[in-house]
Amino acid sequence: MKLDRRFRNGWLLTNSYTYAKARDYANDNGGPSTPIDPELSWGYSNFDRAHVYVSSFVWSLPWYKDPDAGALHWILGNWQVSGIFTYQSGQALDVTMSSSAALNTPGNTNRPNSSGEPVVIGDYGPGKYYFDPSTFSAPAANAFGSRTRNMGDLRGPRFTNLDFSLVKQFGLGGSRRGEFRVDVWNLPNTVHMNNPNTSFGNAQFGMVTGAYNERQMRFSFRFVF
Repeated sequence: MKLDRRFRNGWLLTNSYTYAKARDYANDNGGPSTPIDPELSWGYSNFDRAHVYVSSFVWSLPWYKDPDAGALHWILGNWQVSGIFTYQSGQALDVTMSSSAALNTPGNTNRPNSSGEPVVIGDYGPGKYYFDPSTFSAPAANAFGSRTRNMGDLRGPRFTNLDFSLVKQFGLGGSRRGEFRVDVWNLPNTVHMNNPNTSFGNAQFGMVTGAYNERQMRFSFRFVF
């Protein structure tokens, strides 16, 4: 679903919402993780995100655009702000067994048993659980667990982000002009958490121990002729 306001009177606004579902047997980097029984590999795609919303805007500030405003025109005139806001729901998590698990089928990935719906606690950091690990248990030796790949009943942290730009434009005679820009990625410095550890038997199983995409800034000048 898309709702846009085309550029008019100095500003535009775009909005896009996608509700989607993607399922497959394998990731892009290989075949099914359980070739002995491909149905155990049928699940949500790694890139699947049920909800995606993106909104962008451009606003050419209307104040002191007339050169007759003198110093106010040069200081406060011809500024432009723009930004992109993104929201994405979490990815499906694939809970697998550690390499020490006993499974007499080389080249196949095993997964633990799970009892009921996994419980998402939502805590972050070492020693804190994003989901309750007690709902998972090891299968019998040389047997596959009850879980299948990317079941979708357990998803990682959502992604929320705002990028922002501030631009000052000024004429340099004729068709030439200059632009001074400040671009900020992740303006509010929102903490974007990695997915939790999903290797059953690992000491950090169920924990989120890292983050990414911290705030970054860039100052630049562009000459247009």
